Amino acid sequence: MLSQKSLARSGALREIIVVGYQNYDFAKSLVVGEIIYEDFCLDLRGFEALIFTSKNAILSLEENAKKHSQMQEWKQKPSYVIGRGSAKVLQNLGGNLAYISPNSHGKEFATLLQHTLSPQTSLLYLRAKNIISNLDETLKNAGFSIHSQIAYHSSPLSLKNSQKPPKNSILLFTSPSAYAYFLQNFQWDSSYLAVGIGKSTFESFESGIKKEISPIQEIEKSIKLLQSRLGV
Repeated sequence: MLSQKSLARSGALREIIVVGYQNYDFAKSLVVGEIIYEDFCLDLRGFEALIFTSKNAILSLEENAKKHSQMQEWKQKPSYVIGRGSAKVLQNLGGNLAYISPNSHGKEFATLLQHTLSPQTSLLYLRAKNIISNLDETLKNAGFSIHSQIAYHSSPLSLKNSQKPPKNSILLFTSPSAYAYFLQNFQWDSSYLAVGIGKSTFESFESGIKKEISPIQEIEKSIKLLQSRLGV
């Protein structure tokens, strides 16, 4: 939780930087990796519902559906998603939003789905190549019929040392891989405060660093919360 006390301990923090995979017009950004969509074609007739834990999986599915018209029927399938950002992307593409998880952690999302869906429902989980939560395995072990499709993967960028954030920066990480790619480029400065969007990102932070979890999973709102508490 972003507490006044912890922010005060962090010193004169004034610069908030979003560390992730894209530039944002509402905040300073540091792009540390790129998202690469996988090519795939699926017969969706055997699936009754779709599961997404990232907007990138939704965007990848739509890109592949443009190449394989029979996949456009994904928009009629009930979709279960994590995060309002993903839900917004899905709705903007014409998808059928059935459920938004109030929790941003994949493991807890899997538990919620067990109470929301019937084990007889045939599920398709569109996911990243590397995941932490093992949501699909959790549902399989609970007796659910679920097929996983890798929809995208990430790749790190090589950054110049001049791009390293200045001391006392607040670094708002959008994913565990964004944090990993940051460390591939830069040595961590003890004056930094790491803020995780979501529980999985927060849990990826190394021990011994100053870190917080944002109570808000939407990046722009999380930044506004930080700004209001810092007075910047």
